[in-house]
Amino acid sequence: SLLERNISYMFEAGFNRVLVVVGYMSDEFEFLKDMYADYDLRMLYNSEFASSNTVSSLYQAKAFFDDDAYITTADIYLNGNPYLKYRGDYCYYVLRPSTTFAKPEWVALLDDNMRLYDVDQAAYEGNAYTGISHWTIEGLTALKNKLESIDWEKPSERNQYWDALML
Repeated sequence: SLLERNISYMFEAGFNRVLVVVGYMSDEFEFLKDMYADYDLRMLYNSEFASSNTVSSLYQAKAFFDDDAYITTADIYLNGNPYLKYRGDYCYYVLRPSTTFAKPEWVALLDDNMRLYDVDQAAYEGNAYTGISHWTIEGLTALKNKLESIDWEKPSERNQYWDALML
């Protein structure tokens, strides 16, 4: 599956620990514990999956923000190991090459130094997100602070995508 390939690539790249946040149909993912029994794979349950967006899944993992980390989604197709290819000691998103899209995509707006300064959430061309980002401990600390400041009673905050927090 897409998720299994992603996890396998992470361990192939030497990751010490992989967290998988589950919600809907969480029982269907229990087999991963046996499949990766020789590795540190941890399953976290997001009880808010039905009433929130991805921000609640990341909230479940915030206690593990103790080292540089990748954050990714489970539904991306990988035809090679991006965790071996894209390495760095800074925060970054892995972006698709600039192209034109048939439907609106989240496209990174980059300055002349290729630094992300904003996101067009309804663009038809540009560098779209792949679903993979790398975070240093400093970036994760800032992200954790944002997560802890969410007002879960406000639908506009609990229903956001996690990566919108840093915008």
